[in-house]
Amino acid sequence: MPIAYTGLILAGGRGTRAGGIDKGLAPFAGQPLVEYSIAALSPFCQHLYINCNRSHDRYRRYGLELISDPQGDFPGPLKALGALLPLLPGQRFLLLPCDTPGVCPEHIRRLIHAAETYPDHWIYLRAAGRDHPLHACLPAALVSQLQAFIQHTGEARLMRALAALPSLGIELEDSPQLNLNRPTGA
Repeated sequence: MPIAYTGLILAGGRGTRAGGIDKGLAPFAGQPLVEYSIAALSPFCQHLYINCNRSHDRYRRYGLELISDPQGDFPGPLKALGALLPLLPGQRFLLLPCDTPGVCPEHIRRLIHAAETYPDHWIYLRAAGRDHPLHACLPAALVSQLQAFIQHTGEARLMRALAALPSLGIELEDSPQLNLNRPTGA
């Protein structure tokens, strides 16, 4: 039986490092940033969701299911994942931030291939010596461990959670643009 992947595009942040804009909707090379994440995940996902806490009408135009953080208080990515992932269907989750124009389907294939080899791990991308833990594939079975870690420690930093959970970074030979943390131009 093939593994059912559920994709989650993370567009629920405040955009603080980007001047407060909704980064997923910011233009990059002529299209909104979120469209790059949609294109990278779509070939692999039985279900694809956008996590957004504002601009719902604009995100709804993509025809994907929208899911907001339950508290609505911008808890940060770690706590948002702990609250949202249990609500989603599927055996494995593919995650991508909304501001990741350099990720392509080949990078997602690499995550999936590594997840087949290490099925109990949070598999994430590494590029140019930097960890990108939200460019990831993780099993649904790991979510309860993630929630227990958050509840027990109160931790909000993702890399600390990854240090406590089975995880593995996959180094990319190329250096794709994996995160944009500033406003972008058209």
